[in-house]
Amino acid sequence: MVQKYQQELKAIENKLLVVAVLDVPGTVLTGLGIAGKFDDNPGALLAILDDPEKVNYMLAIGLAIMGFCAVRFFSLVSERARLKASQ
Repeated sequence: MVQKYQQELKAIENKLLVVAVLDVPGTVLTGLGIAGKFDDNPGALLAILDDPEKVNYMLAIGLAIMGFCAVRFFSLVSERARLKASQ
């Protein structure tokens, strides 16, 4: 019983790590998109940020990735809490 609990907890922790790694590109895209929107000279950072259409795509894709990862993260955290409470 304890070994099964440890295995399930380890599996959840591994999934949380994967979600954290998958969230990095979304965070980067969102950060660059925000910089492209609100910076006075966004082209100084990256030339692609001069194009407002591409900046909008970066924001949309980044926020979608971050949203997916947030939903998955909170479901895994609640699953981990439920598992710990049942132990």
